[in-house]
Parts: sequence; structure tokens; C-alpha cells
Amino acid sequence: MEESSLEGLVGYFTRVLSQNEIVRKKMSSVFPLIDFGCCLRCCLCFLSVRELSVYQQQDKVLSLVFSNFDTSENKRDAETLIIKEICVVCFGCLQNILNDDFLNNITTSIKESGYEFDNYQLNISLPASCLARQYAMYYSIVEYFRKKNECLFDDKVENDFVKVKEAMKWVLGPYLSNKHHFTFQFKSEFLVKIDYKHEETAQEGLAIISSLEKSNYKRKIYELEKEKEKEKQTNEISSKVKEGLNEMDKKKLLEGLENGGSKVETRAVFDIYFERMGVYIAGRYNKLTRNISQTPWSFGDEEEEQEQQEQEQQERGKEIGNSVQEMIGIVLKDYFQFTSIFLIDKIYFITINK
Repeated sequence: MEESSLEGLVGYFTRVLSQNEIVRKKMSSVFPLIDFGCCLRCCLCFLSVRELSVYQQQDKVLSLVFSNFDTSENKRDAETLIIKEICVVCFGCLQNILNDDFLNNITTSIKESGYEFDNYQLNISLPASCLARQYAMYYSIVEYFRKKNECLFDDKVENDFVKVKEAMKWVLGPYLSNKHHFTFQFKSEFLVKIDYKHEETAQEGLAIISSLEKSNYKRKIYELEKEKEKEKQTNEISSKVKEGLNEMDKKKLLEGLENGGSKVETRAVFDIYFERMGVYIAGRYNKLTRNISQTPWSFGDEEEEQEQQEQEQQERGKEIGNSVQEMIGIVLKDYFQFTSIFLIDKIYFITINK
């Protein structure tokens, strides 16, 4: 980046943040947040910055912008504001969102997904411990300034900072649109899902579940935990944890998460999934024999029966199948290239009266 261009960006975003009274009021909190282990973009979240373009800047620009607000006698050098460790709040998710390898991985995966789409919807799932740490960091910084008899933050926590997941969308959405002409929409038939996990802090999420004060949350989460392996409802469990964070005693949350939580040694890892809304096809057919059923018959356990049917289909190879669903499904499967003609989330075969 050229020096003149860098100075222009720093000057522009310094003015942008200065014009926001709420952000300007909270700006002194940036430096203790960095000391606690926050990355620069997580600092923007706690400042309640809602100007999307600020999050899209490189760390060098952000560090110089923050440095312009340092009015202390021992003013810090801008380079020292960029933490070398993994962020204790986002586990590197937001911290490294402009990393070239990460962005190339996302765009390559979308291009090679095999789906045809005009626009896309972005869904990001973060570990429950990430949101817990964001809450804990918020309460820690509130307490930090309370001891200094300064009131910089609103008591209504849910309105007083930007969630990490929201900030990530503000960066990825425009990047994919501008660089690769993938049109982002809040509701789209094509869904890109980025699912993050962080094994190192997984127990923190479980600790929150056990600390929830309302019994109905405990009951719902317990029921979800029992069905987790079968139904794979990880996202719904995380959702219940998020609801519980607003209900639990703040002191309990801060137990073990003082100053937002201890340092972490590993970054969060992610998987990318793709989903497309259903394609509806209507038509007519003549069934010229009574020896073929409309759909595959199922006896006993439905899931086991589906697996058995799929295995039989593989053994038959390119045979036409033993039901109308299979006969039509095999043709559609070759055309649309979906995975299975039996799984309920892949195909529905509905017949109407003669």
C-alpha cells in the first residue's frame, strides 16, 4: 500500500469514527481491550462501530486509526496495537478474516461447489464459547472503567456491542460481491454455511449450560444434547446458549472468564457447507403394472431401511429401480447431481389421484 494511500485511508476512517459520538466516548476502552487480548476488529465490535467499511480495513490501517485517538502521555506505537497472539474473543475468526489463504479457500469452495446460483445467503456458526467470551469481555471492561469511576458503556448489553458473527458478514459479504461478483442477499435459494469449532474452549460452552438459572433452558438444552448425535442440532444448542447468556448471573459468567477469558493456543477451525432450496418439478406418468409401488416400501426402522435401499440401489447400478420414485428419481439424480433419492432431505415424491 502506497504511503499517500495509507495516509488517506487513516485520515478518512479517523474522521468517520470521530463523528460518531458513542464511538468517540468509548474510544479510551480500546487500549485495555488490547491488553486483555482483543484483536482490532473485536475492539471495533465493543466500540459499537456499525460502519461496515471500517471492518474491511487491514490491521495496519486500523492500528494507525486507533493510535490517532491515543491521548495519553506515553502514546503507544501503532504497531504494538496489533496483537501477535490469537484473539481471546473470536479465536482468530474475525482477527484473520482478511487473510488471503482464508478468502481463497472460501471463494474456491463456492466456485467448485457445483451449484448454479444467481445470488447467495451467508450463514456463519460460531462456537458458543466465542459469544460467552464476548459477553465476559464486555462485563470485564465495564468493571474496569467502573473502578475508575467512568461510565462508558450501556447497561443493556445486547444493544451495546456488535456480535462477532455480524461483523464477519460485514466483511465477507462485500468482499465476495466486489471481487467475485457473487451477489449477497439476506434470503436466497443458495445457502453458504461456514461452521466454526474450537475444541480448546468447548468446555466453556458446557459450563454455561450447567450455569443457566432458568430450568426451562436447562431442560431444553438437555433434550437437545440427548438428540445431538442423531439429529445434529449443534446450531440449535448454540442458539439456546445465547438465549441463556442474557438470563444468567453475570458473576457466574465471569467465573473462569476474567478479563474475557484466558489466552488460547489454537485458532478456530471451520468447515464449509452448501445448501440449495428445493427444486419443484410437476408432471404426469402412466404406471402400466401393479408390480411396482409408488414409493419404496419401508418396514421397521426407517433410517436402516433407507440405508438398505441405497445399498441395493448401488448394487443394481444403472437398473431402473423397484418403485416409481426410484425410476423417476434416478433420472433426476443424474440431471441435478444430488446425493440420494431416498433421504428425506433430498427428495420428496408426492402422487396425486388418478
